[in-house]
Amino acid sequence: ILSTAAAKSIGKIHFDDEDSISGLNGRVKKLYTADNVDVIFAGLRDPFRQVLVMDMNALSKSDGTEVSGIIGLDTLQMLIMDIDYRDGLVHLTFDPNHGTNVYRR
Repeated sequence: ILSTAAAKSIGKIHFDDEDSISGLNGRVKKLYTADNVDVIFAGLRDPFRQVLVMDMNALSKSDGTEVSGIIGLDTLQMLIMDIDYRDGLVHLTFDPNHGTNVYRR
């Protein structure tokens, strides 16, 4: 999921009336999509045909930093995460077979 600010900086967004997201505070009222997005994080590139986009200003304000997106379980379960506590670093390695036994809806 990308923030509206991040999605607008890389392309056009379209109103999405087919998908929905619900959380602790209820349903997201204004949901958008962005087409053909390449997400790059931790040195890994993940191309998406379509990405959900929503306003994350409230989340950014409460966290005290700008939140540009949320990486979902579908992506995270294919990664091996090594945490270097001494230097405060996180290294992610892609493994397409990793997480294949994880429950999926």
